[in-house]
Amino acid sequence: MPMLGSAISRRWVVSLALVGLVSLFMATFSANWANPASATTGTTVPATNTPVPTATPLPDDKLAAVYGYSLIDGTFTGGPIQDSTLVPGNTALQRYIAIGANGYAGSKSDNMPNITATVTSSNTGCVTVSNTFPVGSWTAVGDVTYEAVGSGCSSTITIELRQGGVNPHQASFKITVNQLPATAVPTVAPSEFTGVATPPAGVDSSAVKSISPVNGGTLSVNTTGGSKIDLEVPGGATNSGEGAQVSIKPVNNMGELPPPPPKATQGSSSGTFKFGSSVVQITWYDDKGTAADSKTLNRSAKVCMTATQADVDNAHGGPSGLGIWRHNGTEWVKLNSSVVNNGDGTWKVCAYTSQFSPFALGLEVEPPSEEGADAGAGLPATGDYSPNGLILLIAAFAGVAMVGAGAVAARRVRRSES
Repeated sequence: MPMLGSAISRRWVVSLALVGLVSLFMATFSANWANPASATTGTTVPATNTPVPTATPLPDDKLAAVYGYSLIDGTFTGGPIQDSTLVPGNTALQRYIAIGANGYAGSKSDNMPNITATVTSSNTGCVTVSNTFPVGSWTAVGDVTYEAVGSGCSSTITIELRQGGVNPHQASFKITVNQLPATAVPTVAPSEFTGVATPPAGVDSSAVKSISPVNGGTLSVNTTGGSKIDLEVPGGATNSGEGAQVSIKPVNNMGELPPPPPKATQGSSSGTFKFGSSVVQITWYDDKGTAADSKTLNRSAKVCMTATQADVDNAHGGPSGLGIWRHNGTEWVKLNSSVVNNGDGTWKVCAYTSQFSPFALGLEVEPPSEEGADAGAGLPATGDYSPNGLILLIAAFAGVAMVGAGAVAARRVRRSES
């Protein structure tokens, strides 16, 4: 009778061993393949342990998150809503969108059924809110309008979406309202300057404005890029009877200015900025036309700059990444800024200051904590079937047995050949 080893060809030996190895591989990784959470869809969706609706929708239609939403050049841009700052009395709008369990947005989000939305303010004495949901035909998109009714305060705005009355998901952001500038109360009513001011030498007369101690003054200048710079100095900002002038000069060569501060190496803020489309030198002059760089106003002046769509696109966080920075002679300092959408593809960014120097529209830079953020690699999802533990155990033992049988058969073949 021939031996078992002589009856089994090498081809069968190799096949038997390969089958065993495949069985071991499948037993090890089948649980991950069957888990849709291991799939990489290209959109990071926050994990949630909240209950699912009783009438479970299709996977693409299951609510999973609330994101801020904007449509820039026809492209959907969404992500966590950024905190922002408002000037007392100003209003702003934040658009938000429901995100599906697989990270879908846009038209597929519109397919999610039974979405309801509520918006609350933690401090209605500081910021009040109103909510519009849905917006037009976009059944998964809403608008929250908030107004700064207080000053020197803050409020947390919370947007909560539910699907079928359950499965709640929230997005929160903080609104800080600037303190109103302190109003100096003179002991004697200010009087006008009665002399004749000497215009500053070498300065375009259309970019210079005399400032009245009683009524203050305003000045608007357009930059070469078409952006508008507005300066408003209130009455009482200068001393009684004081002659003063102010000028705005656009800066076209960034090499003339100190560079932005170095970027932070850690933390949730970059601590720096990129120059936007508006950079100017604002200079204060006395009645003799001499620059008074150390002048401090009795009441703060308001500086406003116009941001373009390109500024918004290049700022980390979109509109909330816009701000006005001032160089104080030593370093760049970010001023408390408010951002308002003009509705024509531009944004108005304003801040208060009591001194003048270079001012820049600053674009927020990505913080170190978000650099290199990666969703990670994952195995492709192949369905919602997951084998139970007994089946996996049987598959593992079968693999070990077939590998062992292959090894024994191979040894007998070598022995018979020798």
